[in-house]
Amino acid sequence: MRQVKEKHFERKDIDGLFAVENNLPELPKNQQILSRKVLKGHFGKVYAMHWGVTDDSPSNQDPDKNSTNLVSASQDGKLLIWNGLTANKLQAIALRSAWVMTCAYEPESGHHVACGGRDNVCSIYRTGSEESTTHPLTLSAHDGYLSCCRFLNSREIITSSGDSTCMLWDIERSTGKGTFTDHCGDVMSVSINPTDPNIFVSGSCDTTAKVWDIREGKCTQTFIGHQSDINSVQFLPSGQSFVTGSDDAYCRLFDLRSTPKSTTSPTKAYCVVSHPCLLPAPGACCSPGMMISIVSYGM
Repeated sequence: MRQVKEKHFERKDIDGLFAVENNLPELPKNQQILSRKVLKGHFGKVYAMHWGVTDDSPSNQDPDKNSTNLVSASQDGKLLIWNGLTANKLQAIALRSAWVMTCAYEPESGHHVACGGRDNVCSIYRTGSEESTTHPLTLSAHDGYLSCCRFLNSREIITSSGDSTCMLWDIERSTGKGTFTDHCGDVMSVSINPTDPNIFVSGSCDTTAKVWDIREGKCTQTFIGHQSDINSVQFLPSGQSFVTGSDDAYCRLFDLRSTPKSTTSPTKAYCVVSHPCLLPAPGACCSPGMMISIVSYGM
């Protein structure tokens, strides 16, 4: 992929990018995904998980040190917080509704986790607090199921819903700060730009991915290419591109620099790979069974 980008910037030509891609060597055939840890503890379908950024622990407040904690949501009616390094459960949170579809870890301090689902509500819990687990803070305004939630910081969170909208929330006031309405189908996933938290991307059942600017309160770019529902979106660490996963059995890679902002013309993907699911690495995958596998690539 690095070779593709280098050639792209030399030519300044999107069409030439496909020719460069076709000339790249194939990946090694013996590359494998290795299971590093298996986290067992759920008794129902594991529907979502999310890694923390900073641990809620005095021993891990180094900003350059990655969190070892993650949260998982299961339709057994539990949120579980894990130490991914030791595979130990740190906290179990009983949910008001077992029909959970998403969960998120607050990135700044690691003091909160959030979840939501078919109850149409985003519930926020404080980690390590028994009172918070019985009386969560709730954000309620969506008219459809809550498909995804992602914290911007400790004060704000973005949610997406089956009502075709995304919402920005003020957590302390439990009120909405903005609604994003350009999609014409269920919005299934959102991802925050890791280099600019004012930018996020959403993927929808209308087959499009849209990039939004919170400051402007509107969609600034629309990307097309999928033939069916987009179920998952994820920004790459550079913040310049993102990946989508769809019911059409493809993952697609989109580059924000391939089209001017606020353009009225949707942009197609410049690189396509065929795969039935979207799985970043290293990362964790959710199982239709009762466990989570932490995986990495190996040779």
